[in-house]
Amino acid sequence: MADPETESSATPAEPTAPLHHSEDTAYYGASGVNVVPTVWAAQVMFLTPTISDQGMFNNVDVVVSMPWPLAKALHEILGMILAQYEKDENVIQLPKSFVKLLAELKAQQANG
Repeated sequence: MADPETESSATPAEPTAPLHHSEDTAYYGASGVNVVPTVWAAQVMFLTPTISDQGMFNNVDVVVSMPWPLAKALHEILGMILAQYEKDENVIQLPKSFVKLLAELKAQQANG
């Protein structure tokens, strides 16, 4: 699979969900997925980009709301599955732009 960071500039950028923060919500997004943490649960929204005359929009296809204990269990299980996959197959490379975004979010979290 081609690295999105090294593809030709003629190739359109992969659509991403916007990051949005307000007083009571924060949306953390990657292409095709937004995660909205709430007091009671993590809401995972699966999106489909749509391009129209008015611009590009992310339509919400599915919303999965999972209580925090379930979200933590899923995190642990996915971590084990990903570790085994990378051991057996190949290390999964994330786009540089996403790695940069994660670093910024971690820095914001560390600074309170």
